[in-house]
Amino acid sequence: MKKLLFLFLAAATLSCSKDDSTESQTFFEKYDGVVWEEDEPYPDYIYRLQFNNEMSPSISYYGEEDGFTDCDTDLIENTGELTEVNENSFVLYIEYFEGNLDYSYTITVTATEGGSKLTIVDSDTPDETDVFNRTSLNDPCQ
Repeated sequence: MKKLLFLFLAAATLSCSKDDSTESQTFFEKYDGVVWEEDEPYPDYIYRLQFNNEMSPSISYYGEEDGFTDCDTDLIENTGELTEVNENSFVLYIEYFEGNLDYSYTITVTATEGGSKLTIVDSDTPDETDVFNRTSLNDPCQ
């Protein structure tokens, strides 16, 4: 009887033990604050991105081209609508009006190679992929 009671307690203890499975993070949680720089072979050209995990995710960017620089932060929802968010990617739907025409497209942002690379593909030009390399910067405007 004692052995049966022991087996029951052991089984109950094991079934109530801590669950070691981890809940997956979204792209914005996983890559919060990471700065990527575009992999472009042009001199006098720099473009960096940083995604920030906030109540409403935002993007900070820095661009430098031909002596002109721009550094700003904007909410992603001001740009478009997040239609899909996964652990290593997200899709942004963008719609705008020009004259009497309604335009729309999607942008797919994907972290690859363990987060060391970032690719961006626009649905209007799916054969053209922008590639960014992860940096050690904390601020894209540095």
